[in-house]
Amino acid sequence: YFLKLANDSRASYLTAGLKKKKDKKTSLGRAKGINYLHGTETSSWVDEDGLKALMSSLAETYENRFYIFESTAQGYDLFYDMWQTAKSPLTLTQKAIFIGWWRNERYRIPRGDRRFNTYWDGALTKDEEKWIMEIKELYDFDIEVEQVAWYRWKYEEQMKDPTKGQNMMLQEFPHTEDYAF
Repeated sequence: YFLKLANDSRASYLTAGLKKKKDKKTSLGRAKGINYLHGTETSSWVDEDGLKALMSSLAETYENRFYIFESTAQGYDLFYDMWQTAKSPLTLTQKAIFIGWWRNERYRIPRGDRRFNTYWDGALTKDEEKWIMEIKELYDFDIEVEQVAWYRWKYEEQMKDPTKGQNMMLQEFPHTEDYAF
């Protein structure tokens, strides 16, 4: 459950994504002094009381403390609430950082690839024009046609769902934070 180092520091592995049992109190992070935490896929965490217990264990004055919570957004849930708190101008100790799919240098189809000619027809759709403009305005990032071809390919061949439309694609590969939630 943990790794104890020679200086008495411990690295613990805690799981928060499982449903808690009925009438059982959570112990996530309880009675621990935590200086570093990486909470991954926070949107899948289901135990709000567990998160509060964990947050109460985070060091508040240790100079070298660092806590990061990251996730694929999955709607209006616990992670959304954390995101809104971190974005608030009144919050002094947190920061919300959105990292779009378009920042991944591998999410592109080079011009020599046969998929490029299949998925890039030389013109943007109205929706693509809109989100490309939003990305430029919000993040000062220029989307390239190789990225558009990749996005079209990813959706058509791997993420397309006739019942959910583009919702799953936007959840997994949002253009901006607003598309994510």
